Amino acid sequence: MIYYKFLTANDLSPFQGMQWHLPQDKRPGKWMPRIEGDLFKCTRGYHAVAEDQPLVPWLHAHIYELEYREPPYRDGEKCWGNQARLVRRVFADTWTEQSARLLACRIADDVLPIFEARYPGDNRPRVAIDTARRYALGEATREELDAAWAAAGAAAWDAARAAARAARGKYTDWLWEAIEGER
Repeated sequence: MIYYKFLTANDLSPFQGMQWHLPQDKRPGKWMPRIEGDLFKCTRGYHAVAEDQPLVPWLHAHIYELEYREPPYRDGEKCWGNQARLVRRVFADTWTEQSARLLACRIADDVLPIFEARYPGDNRPRVAIDTARRYALGEATREELDAAWAAAGAAAWDAARAAARAARGKYTDWLWEAIEGER
């Protein structure tokens, strides 16, 4: 089984801010310290995603292949174990902040018709998506992006995210195919 870990642009775990030992010179990173005692999903253990689990919900700036020293616990959405290390960075040259932003725009474009059917005439999400795409391509400023997101409003994006969750399987398959092609 192959496992994947997503880290921020600063190579920290996105939810707990933990610094990982990174792979160096095509060698895996050092093993993270062993966690003794009981492990708990989301709160205690080294978390990752297996190759047969949903990928999209965990996307961040960097993707690493991860290995566990012992078989991890797992459920339908993630894995967690008492010791792990990063083996290699996946998409090191192609998975960038720009590609992550453009994928997010692509996903939002697919679910936008659902939002627009329910809220006809409300173009705030469409403007935000278009501005985010322009920002990713270097055609909009950070201020424009911030203003577009603010205009979209939390309520509008809550509805769009609910629809996006329904479509996540499509993009999980696409990402797994891309990762598989890199092996």
